[in-house]
Amino acid sequence: MKARKSKLEQGRSLNQGLNRRLISYATAATAAGAGVLGLAQPAEAQIVYTPTHVMIGAHGGYPLDLTNSGTTDFILHGSVTANCSTVFSALLAKPVLQNAVQGANYLGSSVAKALAPGQRIGSSQRFVNKGGVGGVLMGEAIYSPGGGQYRGNWVHVVNRYLGLKFQINGETHFGWARLSVKLSLRRPMEALLTGYAYETEANTPI
Repeated sequence: MKARKSKLEQGRSLNQGLNRRLISYATAATAAGAGVLGLAQPAEAQIVYTPTHVMIGAHGGYPLDLTNSGTTDFILHGSVTANCSTVFSALLAKPVLQNAVQGANYLGSSVAKALAPGQRIGSSQRFVNKGGVGGVLMGEAIYSPGGGQYRGNWVHVVNRYLGLKFQINGETHFGWARLSVKLSLRRPMEALLTGYAYETEANTPI
């Protein structure tokens, strides 16, 4: 005949059983909570990069479609004009609709910045979209028999970045285009577009 358990032993057995049930409940609740948190998390931001090798000449242009969806967001193009004996050879960025490029207003005109690698592009920076007839000035060579001069930030640069702000389904996104530019007082302008990218998460800096 088995001896009866003491009250102390019975209490220990109850406590052990209760602890096991509490641990089992806590484990299940934690797993369920983690599952809910996983479902509630938003889609992860992602940078989509497109490599290119496109030469833009003095009389050429390139329709920049950052999302590769068939919709032009910006037009990068060369321009050559003359006034009497003075020749103006320029590279311009023309935003479509309300899109804009990172830049500033200088002496009454909009000028695009030539960003170094690693510089931030986002809502805290200034963007412009109202340039001349051809768009926002990137760089320009002005030549006349009496001499010449350069204007803009995109003068003899290698692998600099044009900061971009554009719309996807009514939401603001940021991106960039990487170019190397040669401007000369005696030769046609050349710009090489080597890639572009954008941030898939709206209102997120790149």
